[in-house]
Amino acid sequence: MKNKIAFMLAIVSFFSCDDGWGPGGPTQARLHGQWQLDSSKTNGKLDSKPYEILDIHIKDKQHIENTFQGDSLVNVQYWSINAGPIIDDSHSTILVNYRSGLKRFYKLRFHVGNPGNLEATDYVDEVGSAMDTVKYYYTEIWR
Repeated sequence: MKNKIAFMLAIVSFFSCDDGWGPGGPTQARLHGQWQLDSSKTNGKLDSKPYEILDIHIKDKQHIENTFQGDSLVNVQYWSINAGPIIDDSHSTILVNYRSGLKRFYKLRFHVGNPGNLEATDYVDEVGSAMDTVKYYYTEIWR
């Protein structure tokens, strides 16, 4: 009887292990934070943008993206729950679906001892569309 109880406890603890990253895994956890826009690329041409910060965080159990230019909040996007993000931890990519019906693709790059880099598409209706060729390049803000 004691062996059966020990076996059942071992099974329950194995399936309830928390990897420490939360429900989205390491890629989604690393995406949260503040990112400063370095540049953007449109039609193969590199552009510099005004001072812009992308702030991705969780508030009241909702994933929220705030975009600031200077001191002004210029865009707010809420992640969709029903069509949740598509995450590939092996390539550090995430496709986020928003409540507004838009989508955005992210690719993260991390370097030991240095801030990470984030490559993002524009907010698009359809992945692979003409607007999907616009790329934004961000650097992680360390505090």
